[in-house]
Amino acid sequence: MFRAGCSRIALLSFLLTLVTGIAYSQTSGLSVGTSEATAVSATSAELHGTINPGGSPAAAWFEWGATTALGTRTDAQTFIDATSTVTFAQSIRNLQPHTTYYFRAAGYRSGGVSALGDVRSFTTSDAPATVSLNVTTGEATAITAASAELHGSINGGSPAAGWFEWGTTTGLGTRTDVQIFKSATSPMTFALSLRNLQSHTTYYFRAVGYALGGTAPGEVRSFTTTSETTSTSAPSVATNEASAVTSNSAELRGIINPGGGTTSVWFEWGTTTSVPNQTNPQTAGNASAATYFAQTLRELQPNTTHYFRAVAQRTGGTVVRGAVRSFTTGRVSSTAPQTITEVEQGAIKSGYVIITPDANSNAPTATLTFGIVSRGLVQSQAGIIPEPMTTDASMFVEVIPTISRNIGVAIVNPGSFVNAVTFILRDEDGITVGTPATVSIQAHQQVAKFVNELFGADTIGMGFRGSLRMQSSAPFAVVGLRFSGYVFSTLPTVASAPVPGVPSISAGVGGSNALIVPQFVISGGWASQIALVNNTGATVSGRIDVFDASGNPMVVGLNGETKSSFAYSIPVGGTFLLTPRDSNGQSPL
Repeated sequence: MFRAGCSRIALLSFLLTLVTGIAYSQTSGLSVGTSEATAVSATSAELHGTINPGGSPAAAWFEWGATTALGTRTDAQTFIDATSTVTFAQSIRNLQPHTTYYFRAAGYRSGGVSALGDVRSFTTSDAPATVSLNVTTGEATAITAASAELHGSINGGSPAAGWFEWGTTTGLGTRTDVQIFKSATSPMTFALSLRNLQSHTTYYFRAVGYALGGTAPGEVRSFTTTSETTSTSAPSVATNEASAVTSNSAELRGIINPGGGTTSVWFEWGTTTSVPNQTNPQTAGNASAATYFAQTLRELQPNTTHYFRAVAQRTGGTVVRGAVRSFTTGRVSSTAPQTITEVEQGAIKSGYVIITPDANSNAPTATLTFGIVSRGLVQSQAGIIPEPMTTDASMFVEVIPTISRNIGVAIVNPGSFVNAVTFILRDEDGITVGTPATVSIQAHQQVAKFVNELFGADTIGMGFRGSLRMQSSAPFAVVGLRFSGYVFSTLPTVASAPVPGVPSISAGVGGSNALIVPQFVISGGWASQIALVNNTGATVSGRIDVFDASGNPMVVGLNGETKSSFAYSIPVGGTFLLTPRDSNGQSPL
C-alpha cells in the first residue's frame, strides 16, 4: 500500500511500471503541448494536447478552471509505446454558459520527469434560447469613413433585449450596448451607430436577441467604410438657450448651417447629461447659410433640471452635435385635477418594479403609493416601503365576507427558477386552519391572490381572523393589501429571514444593491407613484424598470414618457418622483 503522504505523480509512476512490467530509464526529454479547444458549446468543450514520452511510459492529463489558477484536472491517459509526438483529447462537461475557462496539458514520465504545456483559454457560448426567437441582421446604412449605422429586427417569443456584435473579422469580438424591448409578436426593429471606425476598412456584424431562456444571433453581414477621412462640406450645428420654460414644457432652440446639402436636425434631451431621449427629426433643407430651428417638449417633470443639445446629420453622412445646455422647469402650482386617460381608461395593467442603482452608487430611500382615481380625483390610496426579499414572512389577515373585506397578497419570484411558496393559515390561538396551500411561481413572474382563493369557503366560513405565513426555499418579495369594497389599505409583512438585493433579471437590472416593489398597478382606474429620496452624502443614480406579471417589460405612461425603463439622478437631499401626470404636470396621488 502507498503511504498517506505519497504524491499523485508517484502513484502514476507506480501504475506505469505495473502496466508494462518494466521500469524504463530516461532515453530522451519529455515534452507536452497545449492545443486549441474544439466543440465548444454552452456547457461543454473538448480539450486537445500533444505529448512526446521520449521513449518511456508516460501519462498525460489536462488541468483546467475558470481562472488562470486552474484547480481541476481530468483523468490521466497512459502512453506505453510512443516514441514520437502523439495527440490526446478529453471532453469536459457541465460548464457555465458565456464563461471563459483556462486549461493546459500536463504530462508525467516514469523516473520522476514531468512537463506542463502553455495555458490556453476558450469561452462557452450563450445558452440557446428556449423560446421561438428569430433575429435578422439588416444592411448597414449611413456609412462614412468613420461611422455606420447597424440595423436588426427581432420576431417571435418574448424578446427582452437586443444588441450587435461586430469587429474587423468574422470572429467579431466587440459588443454594443444592450437595448431593452417590450414583448411583441410582430418584428421589432432596432439600430445603433458605430463611431470612430477606420477608413477604407471592412467590418463584420450581426444582430443578437435575448429572451428568457437564452439568446439567438442573426446572420453575419459586412460593410466597408469609405476612403475619405474628413468631409469638406459637413454641416455645423449649435445649441441655443431654451425658451418658454414652464413647469411642464420648454422650447428647445438651435442653429444649423447645412453647408449646401440636405440635412436633418433634432434635439437629444433628458434629465441627465447623457441626454438619452430624442425629438422627431425635421429637414433643414440644403441652404448654405445659418438658420434657426426649434422644437417644444411637453409633459416634463416639474422643478427638474433637463439637459439638451442640437443634432444634425447630412443624408448618409456623419452626425454632428452641439454643446449640451440645460434648463430647469418651474414648480407646479395647484391646479384643478385633470383626467389622465392612461390612468382612468383601459384594462388594468399590473406587475412589479425593480429599482437598480448604478455601479458605485448607493440606493435611494424608496416608497410606493397606490391609488384609485376617478375624474382626476383620488378615491382611496395607500403606500408601502419596499421590504427586503425573504424566504419566510407573515402578516395579519382578517376576512369578513359580509362587508366585502378581503386580504390579497402579491408575490414576486425574480429568480431564474420556479419558486414554490407554501401558505399556512393560523387562527388567533396559533392553530393551523385548513390545509396549507402551495403556489408555484415561474421565474421572473408575479402571482396575486386573495386569501379566499388560497383557502376555500369551508376554511374561511363566515369570517376569519389570524395570520398568514409564507415560506419557500428560495427568496421572494411580498406585499399585502386589504380591501373593503373599493376602499383599500396596505398590510405590512414581517420578514423572518430577509435576503438583501434582487437577482439579476436582465443586463443592468437587479443586483446586490437593488430594491424590488412587489406590486405596481396602472390603468383601469388605478395609479401608482414611486418616490425616491437621497439621504446619502453623494448623488445617487440608477434606473427603474417596470415588469408585468409575466416578467416582461411593461410600457407605462409616467412623467410624460411612455416606456418601461426610467433613469434617475438625485442630488444630495433631493427627491425624484415617478408618477402619472395630467396636462398641467400634476400627479393625482
